Amino acid sequence: MDFNLKGVNKTLLLPLCGRYLHSTRKDSDFYDADAVKLIESLYEEVDNLLRVFNETESCYFLDRALAMDDACQQYLKQYPNASIVNIGSGLDTAFSRNDNGQLTWYELDMPNVIALREKFFATHSRQHLLATSVYDMSWCDDIDTSHGVLLLCSGVFNYFPLDDVMSLIGQLASYFRGGQMSLDVMGDPIGLYYANKMVKKGHADEAKIQWYLNKSFQHWPMNITKVDFMPFYQHLPMALKLKFTTRLKIALTKWLNSAQYCHITF
Repeated sequence: MDFNLKGVNKTLLLPLCGRYLHSTRKDSDFYDADAVKLIESLYEEVDNLLRVFNETESCYFLDRALAMDDACQQYLKQYPNASIVNIGSGLDTAFSRNDNGQLTWYELDMPNVIALREKFFATHSRQHLLATSVYDMSWCDDIDTSHGVLLLCSGVFNYFPLDDVMSLIGQLASYFRGGQMSLDVMGDPIGLYYANKMVKKGHADEAKIQWYLNKSFQHWPMNITKVDFMPFYQHLPMALKLKFTTRLKIALTKWLNSAQYCHITF
């Protein structure tokens, strides 16, 4: 099957493969039925990628999925009827993992990616597809803001110039006043190097993570109320029997803060 993906869009296969690999581990209590079904139907297209994926990389994508799930579930405890916007949703399956029967969910991505979602996944009545760029602010008018808004953005903003990202976050903060956003960032040059190395495995040659930031960053938009940083690898299942080299890499990443999550309050 020709996915017809280029640049950043091509990276959508990486988290999908990560979730699949952990769903098929005997020592993992994580199971993504949609990811398993999709990968098994596309095995010839992703076989090479699965072969070169190492354990640390699969743990990276599992932790990121679980961290975004946690942010979503924490928000829904306070705002059970909230709107959740999955920015750069790719072939993510977070809706099925977080649906509380009351939320409204939006999948936002480029038209060719949304077309893939329509081909592979059924869409729930409370799940809406927005086929446009995140930088086309007209999509904001489609979001129900009456019960709170949480924006989830994993593996997207890092590929765009930092000034553009901060400008966009400022615009989103103005539009969704009182809302929140969760995203992942590289925290130092080491994290940046290994993240780009991982992207190359997905043959997304035109995609490159361009920047990193940490707690010392001082150039957030003025209309941001609060920014909290959290380390990676706090959400991995305790039962995972990881290789020594994997545990060492994870420990170093946490110690150096080479990869982090940002939770922003608008």
